[in-house]
Formats: sequence, C-alpha cells, structure tokens
Amino acid sequence: AAAAAAAAAAVAKRAQAPDNPLLEDARRLVDEGMGAEKQRDFIKAKTLYAAAAERFLRVFELDGSAGARQEAVETLKLAERCKALLQAKEADERRGPLDRANMLEAEAREAERQGNMAHALSLAQTASQLALSVLKDDGELAAEAKGLALRCMDFMEQMKRLVDAAAAAGSGGEVVLTVGSTTLRFPQSLCPTFGVSDLGTAAGDQPPAVVAALEGASQYLRLLATPSKATAGAWSDILSRLAAVAEQNPHRECSLKHVLTRGATLLLLFSPPPAGAQPLVAWLSGASPSFAHTRGVFRCLLQDLQLLHAHQIYGSLSRSDATWVAGGAGLVCGFPRVAPIDHEDELATLGCSNVSEEPLLQCLGLYTSSSAPELDGKAGYSAASDMFQWAALFYYAVTRREWVPSAGSSPIPSFPQGTPQADDLSDLLGSCFGGTPNRPSASTALHHPLFTLVSSSSSLGPAGDAAAADEDEVKNDKVEALKQVCELLRRTNDGRWHIRVARASIVDTVLMEFSNLRDKSYLLRKLSVRFHDEAGIDAGGLTKDMFTVFFAALTSGDCLLFESDPDAECPTFLPAKATSDGQEMSGMFEAVGRVIAKAILEDIPVPARFHPILFRALLRGTNISTNLHELEAFSPTEARSCRAVLACEDVDCLYLSFEEEDGGEDVTKDNVKKYVRLKVERELLGQRVPYLQAMRRGFNDIPLAAHLRLFSVFDLMSTVCGKLTISAEELLPCVRFRGFSASSATPDNCRRLIREMSSDQRMRFLSFVTATTALPSGDRKLSVSRVAWGTDRLPLAHTCFDRLDLPEYPDYATLKAKIFWCLENLEMAGFGEA
Repeated sequence: AAAAAAAAAAVAKRAQAPDNPLLEDARRLVDEGMGAEKQRDFIKAKTLYAAAAERFLRVFELDGSAGARQEAVETLKLAERCKALLQAKEADERRGPLDRANMLEAEAREAERQGNMAHALSLAQTASQLALSVLKDDGELAAEAKGLALRCMDFMEQMKRLVDAAAAAGSGGEVVLTVGSTTLRFPQSLCPTFGVSDLGTAAGDQPPAVVAALEGASQYLRLLATPSKATAGAWSDILSRLAAVAEQNPHRECSLKHVLTRGATLLLLFSPPPAGAQPLVAWLSGASPSFAHTRGVFRCLLQDLQLLHAHQIYGSLSRSDATWVAGGAGLVCGFPRVAPIDHEDELATLGCSNVSEEPLLQCLGLYTSSSAPELDGKAGYSAASDMFQWAALFYYAVTRREWVPSAGSSPIPSFPQGTPQADDLSDLLGSCFGGTPNRPSASTALHHPLFTLVSSSSSLGPAGDAAAADEDEVKNDKVEALKQVCELLRRTNDGRWHIRVARASIVDTVLMEFSNLRDKSYLLRKLSVRFHDEAGIDAGGLTKDMFTVFFAALTSGDCLLFESDPDAECPTFLPAKATSDGQEMSGMFEAVGRVIAKAILEDIPVPARFHPILFRALLRGTNISTNLHELEAFSPTEARSCRAVLACEDVDCLYLSFEEEDGGEDVTKDNVKKYVRLKVERELLGQRVPYLQAMRRGFNDIPLAAHLRLFSVFDLMSTVCGKLTISAEELLPCVRFRGFSASSATPDNCRRLIREMSSDQRMRFLSFVTATTALPSGDRKLSVSRVAWGTDRLPLAHTCFDRLDLPEYPDYATLKAKIFWCLENLEMAGFGEA
C-alpha cells in the first residue's frame, strides 16, 4: 500500500510539473487555438481547443488534479464560444447577398428620387436577382428574401414604364434647328404648337420674364441664349438632358418645356416659378431674410442640384436669371452659361435695358466672385464647381459679404457673432471652399447637420425662426442624443471590464489593456479600474481619474507618442511623425482611438489639447484639406515662415524648392501657393497619416460613428475635451456647502479663494474634487462638506461622489495654504490616501 501511494504521488508530481509533456502540449494547443481565433479561423480554433481539453482530462484521470480539470472546463468553454462564433459567421455569410440586395434597393430608390430611372432599373434588377438566389438556397431567410424580391419586381415595373415613356418621347424624332448660323439638335418633344408671335405678357403678379402663350392659356418662364458654332454641341447635349429631366419629373417647377427661335437667339420656355418669384440675385440684394428662411432656400437649391447632377447637368448656378426664389423655396432651371463672356441674355430677365445698369453690374460682380477658382473664366463646369458657387452664394446671403479668400488663407469661413449654427455653417461651407477632390456632393451636403438637425417647424419662414436660430439648442440636442445612444449601449452590455493600471506608467499600462482585447464587446462594458498598490473601490471616481491622468500624461510633452511645438504659447498635440510606414506603432494608436471613444461612451471629458486636425481625421478620415490657420494653431513659427514666403515679392531670391516626392522643382511666383499648401499639408498630415488612420480604426471600434456623423469638428472637440478654461462665475454656482453653521467663515473663505484662483488653478481644483475637468451637469453639484478633523489635516476628496471633506480652518490663509498644497501636489496623489 505504501509503495502504491508513493507511485501515485510520483505520477501526480509528474503531471503537475512544468515539464509534463502532456500538460505542456495541452497548453500549447490552447495558445495555438487563441492565435487561430484571433485570425477568425474558428474551425481550426475549435479543433485545437477540443484537443487541448482532451489532454487536460487525461492529466486529470492520471492524478485527479483539480487544476487540470478546471483548465479542461475553461478550454471547453473556449471551444463552445468558437462554435457560437462560427455559427454567427456562417449566418452573416448567408445574409451577405440579402444585405447587399437591401442596399441596392435603397440605392435604386435614391436614383429614382434623383430622376435617373435607367440606373434605378438596373440597380433594382440586380437586387431582385440577389434576393431570388437567397430564396432558392436558404430556407431560413426565404420569407425576407421573397418580400424583397417582390418589392424589387414591382419597382422594376414602374421604372421600366418610365424608361419606355422617355424612349418613346425620344423616338418621336430629333429636331434639327438652325439658329442664325448654328445648327442644333434636340428632342421633338420640345417643339411647341405655337410660335414666337403667340407669346404675350403674363397676367397677375409675375416677373417680366414670365410670358403667356396662346392668349394666356399657358405661362412660361422665358430665358434667352445665343448659341454659336463653337457651343452648338454643348447646347444640343444640354437641351436633350433638360428634356429628360422634364419628362421624368412632370410636376417640377422651372422645367424646360419648349424651345423657340428668334433670329440668332434661342427662346427657352420653362414651366414658371410660383407667383411673386424673383431671381436669386434680386432676392439677395433686398432686405435681409431670417437665417431660417435663408437656410430653407439654399436647401431647396441643393435638392435641385442633386437632381440636375444625376443627369450630368452642371453650371446651373452660373446664370443670374436661371435661379429663382419663391416664398421659402429656391428653384434652379438647370440652364448653365455656355459662353461666360456674354451676359446680355440676362437683361430681359433682370429688367435692364443695357449692360451698364446698376442691377446687372451688381449681379455680375457677385456671380464673378462666387465662381469656383478652377474655372478661371471658362465654362468647364462640374459638380465640384457648382458646390463652390452654392457655398459662396450662401455665404453672401448670410453675411452680405462676397467670399474672396486671400492667398494662403483658410478656406473655412467665419461668421459674425450670434449667427445661428455658425459651427455647422463653417464646417459645411469650408468643405465646399476646399480643394476640388474634397468638396462634398449635393447629396452629402443635404445630410449635413446644418440641415438634418433642424425641426420641420423651423425649416421655412418666420414661424420657426426662434427655434431655428438657437444654435446652442441645436448643439445641446446633438449632445443629448449622443448621451442617449451611449446610455443604450451601456445598458445592453451587462458585466464589467476589470482593468489594472499603474499610476507611474499610466500610458503604457492603459494602452496595454486597450490593445490586448480578445473581444471588442468589452469596450461597451462598464469599466472597473484598479490602480497598482493603491486602495480604493471604483464607484466611478477611479475610472474618471484614470482617464484624466492618462490624457494628461499623453500630452505632457514627455510621451513620445504625441508632439507639439515647444514655441507655441498654447500648444496643441498631434501624433508624432511615423519613421517608416507606421506599422510598428499602429497598435498603440489604435488603442488611443479606443480610449477616446470609451471616454465619450462613459461621458468623461478628455483634458487634452488635441489639434482640430485630429478630430477631423476621427470624423472624416485623412483625405482632408489643411490651411495656414490650422498650421498656426499647431506651429506658429512654421505658419509665420509660410506667410513670409507668400508675401515675398521676389520669391526666386529665396532659392526654395519642392520636396523630391513633390517633383523637386524650384519655387516661383507661379507655384508658390502650391508650395505653401504642400508644406502645410506635410506638417499637419504627412507622416502622421498612418497613426491618424490607426486612431480612427480604434475610435470606430465603439459603434458611435453613425451618430457622430451629425457632429461638426467643433461639436466633437467640445464633447470630447470639455472646456479648457473655467471662470469663477461658472464654477461657484456648482458648489454646495454642507454641514457648516451660519456663523462659519469657511464657506465665504472658500468662495473667495475660488474667485482669486487662476483659470488653471480652478481646473486643478475641479480635477482634485471630481477627477475630471468638466463642470457637474444637470442637478449634480460639487459638495464641500464640514468634517470634525484637526486643522493640521489636509482636505480629502471623494471623486466617486464629487465631494470634498473640509475641516473648519481658523482663517483664510490656512485654508488657502492647505488647498493649494493639494493642488500643487495633485499628480502625486493616489486613491486611499488621506
């Protein structure tokens, strides 16, 4: 019996020993399984986990070790998780064609709304085929696929009828018309049954350009054009496309109906605008309308541009007589200027007898300054040039100033104090004034917060002006909606994410926790933070303290991940420049992006002076334009150098040259603006792009991107960072004193101290008591409570509860000395220390 016991003990010892081959093999298989799971090879991972569990159980059979049994149980759980993930992955793959079909159906309906019926028909046909393939192969999704297929087929029938109708109208023949010495071709449907002699003055409240035909039975907006041999092809193409727009949108106002000729002049007859309408330029020169009215007009103009761009009709804002305002709506005829040098066609519309009259001169000045710079007096219109002109006209409507940027200046416009939605205006119009590739489409602009976050009651007219003009209310709505989304995400993800960090190496330990995530769903769980070698249970204060200390260390200047200009008076921080392709540090920056997103989710402000470019990259990606104003915020020295180069009259004497990757050519008067633009872009983006992209990937690991699309850069900055300064008038109403008698001088001494503090000291005081730099929101207050301690003790902060325990110090000087000692040694403090 003794021998048997000794043998059993030896077997157990071998099984528990680190060099036990069976145990080592099992653990090796677990590690391989984790690697396979990380690569999303769930079949391989499941097989490896099952094999590892089998080995753990064999070890358990040999020695009865509870440890081996527990490892087997944990490994089987990993195998079950892989099985569930594999099933979810297979379900996603089965749904793939159906999701694609749903997306194509939505695109088809958008194409229909834009008037592109042929494209809508093609998209619906593809969507129907995908849905039918799912219906054939997958019983589980059959009902949904069948419903989608039937919807698409019905939609295809509607589109086919419209396309056939358009083709039938076109098959009626093409008219060849001679105008002066120019030959034009256009659809026969544009030929009227009446002539020029049948046109007369329209009755009622109509502008002079509206005429009546056949004794007033029909009214038309008459616009004039003088084609030439050089522009005949362009005119023929434009007339055919305008006819297609009118055919597919029969009830649209200002649609082309008929074409007549009078000598060398074309008379284009459009369906008339509503009674009382006036040209946009006349509306702009009149009394200033409300902001809500202006925004409504320019939103309507965008909708018309969206339709016209779908038919490849560009330059629609270039003629002063082809854009109208009626009530709260803007209307675009889609009639571009083919020959920009000739403006006499607009005389009749504007009611002028010659080109020297003041109304026409004012109009020409505005339309010249609002043209996109790349046109340079030519007629090469595009969707991008239309968006620039739309933004310039919008800017004039709001400010009554023409948009004339100076060399090297920022494309982001500023607006007078009190302008409603000024941040949203700057963000949208600034993107339209940027470089051609980066300008938004009309569809994208319509989804901008400037338009999407305005209630329907305030979209038009004075009835909703008060609500629409309140910019703060709009911002608060966006922030409140974001908080509701974050609260929903937190509620739907039970459990806690326990992390352990060290105050002395806060950046490294926090980034390690946010990098080594096996399951990104942990990002949605409530944090439970533990500081190494510190007492304290996290009821919220430890989490706030972790974020505050982390971001303070990240942007302290000592951390190599971020950098700022040491000469800047108020330094702002950007990721350091990558030394190669940036892959070696991308994981760290992905983790930084996750930390920022997690701070938003937890509603904890980030006390860091990040540069606005960083926030633009998080929202829009790195395909963004830069400007000198943004460079000045990061590096005033570099900005002054760039401005000096632009101001130099003889730039050749500076002997500057482009970088090799930009061609290496010498800088001259002709290319100096390009040189400065590239230099600014290289300093603010350049080698930082890989790290900014990594931050955006990590930032989007928490599903807030869809909602944050509604935010401007300025909204996101204020949401993430909170206020960077704080006044006594803002802080004192948030402070409540408890437990002090009416005769106590301590509350008054404390108020006096807060008033005498600098803004930075007040921020540190707020951080000391609440672990954040944000003022308490809602009904929350910062509580200062009396404690019966000796006056030799320091104040004690409970950041989980926004409370400061304060003894009754004998005088103001003692109170000031004790509190200032705490503020000056804030970085040395830890939890559980009194």
